[in-house]
Amino acid sequence: DEFAKPNVGMFKRCEKENPNIKFSRGYYVGDKLSDLKVAMKMKAKPILVRTGYGLETEKLLNRFSYKKIKAKTKIFDDLKSFVDSLN
Repeated sequence: DEFAKPNVGMFKRCEKENPNIKFSRGYYVGDKLSDLKVAMKMKAKPILVRTGYGLETEKLLNRFSYKKIKAKTKIFDDLKSFVDSLN
């Protein structure tokens, strides 16, 4: 499905329907590897939160095959911690 993560269909459609939105200028926050992969594909800044599946995902990032994703991903304990970092 082109609209399922980590495919970028839904993000491209969103940008097309909303010209003011550009994912490449923002962040993409998630707790799964698929969230980080789609962030990378859309050139958004990948953010991993340790809530939900985040702790499991953080362990996966230590695999050699994910070193490029890990290098670009910022990790926060939760969404509030990430939001606080923006101020």
